[in-house]
Amino acid sequence: MDNSWYILGAGALGSLYAAFLASAGADVTIVERSTNRQGKPNGGRLAPERKFSVASSVDAINRAFSINTSQADNHSEIKHLLVATKSYDAVAAVSSVRHRLTRTSDVVLMSNGSGYQHQIAKAVSEPRYFYCLSTEGANWRSANALIHAGSGKSRLGGVDHTHPAEWFPFWERAIPGASWEDDIESALWMKLVINAAINPISALGGVQNGELTSDPALSTKVANLCAELSALTGASAYPQLAGDLESEVRKVIAGTASNRSSMLQDIEAGRPTEIDFINGYVSAEARRLEIPTPLNDALVGAIVELESTTNGKREIEANPK
Repeated sequence: MDNSWYILGAGALGSLYAAFLASAGADVTIVERSTNRQGKPNGGRLAPERKFSVASSVDAINRAFSINTSQADNHSEIKHLLVATKSYDAVAAVSSVRHRLTRTSDVVLMSNGSGYQHQIAKAVSEPRYFYCLSTEGANWRSANALIHAGSGKSRLGGVDHTHPAEWFPFWERAIPGASWEDDIESALWMKLVINAAINPISALGGVQNGELTSDPALSTKVANLCAELSALTGASAYPQLAGDLESEVRKVIAGTASNRSSMLQDIEAGRPTEIDFINGYVSAEARRLEIPTPLNDALVGAIVELESTTNGKREIEANPK
């Protein structure tokens, strides 16, 4: 079996998975984009390798890595692709390597939020698509030093693929906590509402995930938001998930207590957040189902306002549907 994996979006999480896969013996390549989000050429010369270290409690990846790189406009075929870009950038990222994907290519989407998956499948219809829902925690201590901040689970599946992909046994060995989900759509919804409950509150508070439980005021905000999200879930296509929602949120908070959420990291770095594809998508679904979500809607507005002060202006206007 072809054991090569290409990584689109080698941020903290993408680099962590590159380390997991490389440590297990995969031939891993990081895809460097030829242009930025505005379509302008990226300056500088492509380095043949991306070098970084990982500090982790997982022995296999607690070391230095040198991962090969490839320009997006290269013409070699990509058989296995992991997409770990921001959700608002995912369509452009996959489109940049469309010429390298075929009907036998497998693409694993790992970006946060919902809505972008259908946009990608419509824009680039050739490959087979799978999803990875990750609760791993990772952040950069410096430009080349990655911190594995919290061990989590990696739940994989495909809407049109109920049986595990042929490469999944390798992932099961390479990625701690990897499992195959027959009902990936329910898992996607649960991941969405978990992110909706954690990310904006942690970003607005400027706190690590663990403080969402240890701080009484923040814990109450999480509880109130979970009640709202549970009511929406009860009216959705996944009502069986409503009763366990807050419990699942609390479990993720406990498992990633020392991690800073991706939304908080984006705010601190002056980057656009994925609010449109997380809480923005929740708001759109709530309007469609005629379920009031005032707390969630207020968080969307607060994050948009915070972005405007940290970024100067919003760089994107993403449609969550």
